[in-house]
Amino acid sequence: MAVKKNTSNMKKKKANYNTKKTTKHLNKNNKAVKKNSSNKKKNIGKDIDNRKKSYATSKKKSTTYKNKSNVKQKKVAKKGIKRSVATKKIDNSISNVELLDKILEESRLKKENRKKAVAHKNQVKSKVVIDLLKKEEENKTITEEKSLKVEKKDDLIITKEIDLADLADYLTRESQIIEQSIDEEIDAKGDKEDLVITKFEKKNKREIEKKSSFKPHKAKQVKQKRVGKGLPFKLETLFGLIAFIIVLGVIIAIGTKTFVVDDNKSGAQIKKIFVDKKELAKQEEKERKEKEKRFEECLGAQSNDNDTSEEIKNYINDLNNYFSSKYRVSIRYVELNHNYQYSYNTDKDYYAASTIKALDGLYIYSKAAAGEINLDDTMTYTSKYNLASSFYMTKHKYGDEITIRDLVRYAITRSDNRAHQMLVDYIGFNKLKEYGMSLGATRTLIGDIFGSINVDDAIIYWQEINRFIINNGDLGEELKSYFKEADQNFLSVPEENVIAIHKYGEYESYYHDIGIVYAESPYIIAILSTEGRNQYDAMIKDINSKIYELNELYNNNRNEYCESIKAK
Repeated sequence: MAVKKNTSNMKKKKANYNTKKTTKHLNKNNKAVKKNSSNKKKNIGKDIDNRKKSYATSKKKSTTYKNKSNVKQKKVAKKGIKRSVATKKIDNSISNVELLDKILEESRLKKENRKKAVAHKNQVKSKVVIDLLKKEEENKTITEEKSLKVEKKDDLIITKEIDLADLADYLTRESQIIEQSIDEEIDAKGDKEDLVITKFEKKNKREIEKKSSFKPHKAKQVKQKRVGKGLPFKLETLFGLIAFIIVLGVIIAIGTKTFVVDDNKSGAQIKKIFVDKKELAKQEEKERKEKEKRFEECLGAQSNDNDTSEEIKNYINDLNNYFSSKYRVSIRYVELNHNYQYSYNTDKDYYAASTIKALDGLYIYSKAAAGEINLDDTMTYTSKYNLASSFYMTKHKYGDEITIRDLVRYAITRSDNRAHQMLVDYIGFNKLKEYGMSLGATRTLIGDIFGSINVDDAIIYWQEINRFIINNGDLGEELKSYFKEADQNFLSVPEENVIAIHKYGEYESYYHDIGIVYAESPYIIAILSTEGRNQYDAMIKDINSKIYELNELYNNNRNEYCESIKAK
């Protein structure tokens, strides 16, 4: 029983505790609610006060705006425009202002598009001006071509006169006409756009005024001031463009033609002189050919006083001193292209020895070329022809028939004396002598069948040999081959790759060599000496080397002189 009682007491205590706790919590909540309610009342009161103040402020503003609007309405009423404004909510005014800003932004964008259109117009103007200039240039080119055909007689091609002032006026008028037409078109489009924008703004502003609780200030419409109708850009730009066109026209005219003042017309008129490039090129080519012709003529001219430079004079003096101190010799040199010559000790006569055999060959082949001799005719070899120093004939026996061609070959290539003796009989001693004299020689066959010779006669024989070789084709080449194969050829210059044709002669103390040296500029050389018992081969080589240097020196001097003639 006691336990049950205690249990019931505990339950009661717990119930009382919970009741107190709940009550305490409710009281706490009630205080918070009261506090919140009080704060809310205060906030509501403040809000009401704020709204009252805002309403009073807006009412004052509305009254002020209304007063101002009434003044403006009176002005607007004179133009026949009615406005009704009554707004209730402030929040709607904000959205209406944004709508107005959007409208103004669209207006601004359209104005920018107009500016782009103006820029495009300027580009069109520039293109039109360029086209005009191109057209004017084409007309000038056609005029010049026609004038070139008509007035070519005077070597100066004079085209029609150009008055620069007329050109400037023409270009200015064309530019103004094009500019005005483009401006009128753009202005017409711009006026239409302004009218549409204005109507749109008025319509939307009326709607804003109906919905707004206050009257917004009327936005001032700012119109772009223009300098004048049809001129969307500054006058300075236009004048600058006109000035540029005029200057460009003058530059084109001056750059393509040369102007010369006509004295007969007091300098007021200008004539254009066009220099034909083709004619100038022809003139230059003509001058070049004339210079080349003078150069070639100079190179081909015969030797003259201009060839004797101080250098050549000094070299010749050295040669004379050298030869006189070293050799018993006579020398003569003739350059074949220009006939330049050098001689040393020319008055002395020598025994001709085998050098006369060159005249045998020249006579036989000259007659063969003339059809008077057949080279295949033969002679009978007999004991009559028993001279010593025979190389080929000793290989034949008496009674053999030998052709004239072979006898000439034997006499020249191996200096066969028996072949020479047979040729003199075939030709006839007197005929051969007369032939030598007819060429200009003075010592031909004096004494015996070899005769005498000097350097002048030697040069005469070999000048004729050279002419025959040049002018007689196969026969000339055949005779030349015999002289090329002739033994004891000391006139060649192998170190310079220079060949020579020649005929030597030797008898006791006499030793001679005569021939043609085919240097870059060929020459004939005759060396007659009494050095036969000494080292004649070294003597001939030494003398020929000195003459070879003289030949090179002379031709270099001639080339330099002719180059100076060409440059004039």
